[in-house]
Amino acid sequence: MSWEQAAALPLVWLTGNIRSSENLTVLLIDIARTTIANVESHVQKDGRLVVLGGSSAVGMFVLQLARERGWKVLTTCSSRNTDFAKSMGATSVVDYNTEDVAQAVRQFNPAAIIDCVGGTSCIGLAKRYVTIVGDKTGRDSMGGAAIYLWNPKMVIRTVVGKVGLGRSYDCVNLEFRKEWLEETLSLDRSKIILDSTWEFDQVVEAFAKLNSGRARGKVVVKVCSGDSHVY
Repeated sequence: MSWEQAAALPLVWLTGNIRSSENLTVLLIDIARTTIANVESHVQKDGRLVVLGGSSAVGMFVLQLARERGWKVLTTCSSRNTDFAKSMGATSVVDYNTEDVAQAVRQFNPAAIIDCVGGTSCIGLAKRYVTIVGDKTGRDSMGGAAIYLWNPKMVIRTVVGKVGLGRSYDCVNLEFRKEWLEETLSLDRSKIILDSTWEFDQVVEAFAKLNSGRARGKVVVKVCSGDSHVY
């Protein structure tokens, strides 16, 4: 892979593979085990997963991993990314700009939801809900389990689910594991998606593109010193 692809890959791949101390592969298997006992019989045959933000840097890898395991996946993205999301593994796509996402999720009747976007509109619509961003709704706030520190609603949801009094809710953080990164060596290079690559003196423009909400894949900035390149 190119240096740009290699630089763009680790953060999103590791995030896409994480559930607390388990990777996403284990998460999907775990979802299957828990929902077999807790949802209707048709889910046993047709495992249904919702991925919120399927065209995001993390979401695209979640789609690929879910497809490998035979899930029927409904994802959300803008209309311009519909074909892209389907090529990554989505079975059906909801345009969040023109459609009611929560209603579409209810109709899809998923066994689980993986949230790569944030917000609360789809919480409680599946037996299991796993988010990498928590309740955040803006680009200027951090995501991940650190939100537990100032969001008591997230703490309550998690505790209630873990003691069996409500639906399962988890907000997870990035974790590094060498063996997960080694999996990237077998990735289809055409599916390591870069939105754009910028020189260091274009860093302001690069952040502007990222903050536009219209980046498809990673925005990469090159830091060059002599013959060496850092991304």
